[in-house]
Amino acid sequence: MKSGRVEIIVNGKQVAFLHDGAFFGEVALIANLPRTATVKAMVPCMLYRLTRPCFERITDEFPDVMENVQLIYKERMNKIKSEEEERKLAAARELVSKVTFLQRTECDGRDDKFLLRIANSLVACFFIGGDIVFRQGEIGYELYFIKNGRVDVRIGDNIVATLKEGAFFGGID
Repeated sequence: MKSGRVEIIVNGKQVAFLHDGAFFGEVALIANLPRTATVKAMVPCMLYRLTRPCFERITDEFPDVMENVQLIYKERMNKIKSEEEERKLAAARELVSKVTFLQRTECDGRDDKFLLRIANSLVACFFIGGDIVFRQGEIGYELYFIKNGRVDVRIGDNIVATLKEGAFFGGID
């Protein structure tokens, strides 16, 4: 980037700002992956673009450049991984604080391990009004915790309960 300022967005969340002299897009070039972030210009920017074929020709001829780019790539990926783990841990802490059966009573020094296990086990699910999470009679293999919103529990056509944030449902049969 010759001049300007861009915002880096991952999964809808602003994770960084870059400015004069910075570069981005190396993940797609090095790992041959789809873009891992959205880059949004915050002010007028002057950018330089390097195509994959040109990048490959340069790094084939000058392998030390590839080593430098790979080092930066690893640093960025480690930072993204660390931030993602912290976000998951925060979600697990919030969940455990609201769901009493997940609160540990044993003081054995393993609370962090427990939170990490919960954090790595949770899968975010998004539903809109009218979506059916599961149907009566289906075999249950998962438990749902309500982060926000509300869920109507129906038996037949009758609403028998309305659950809100902090509640859980689904049971594991």
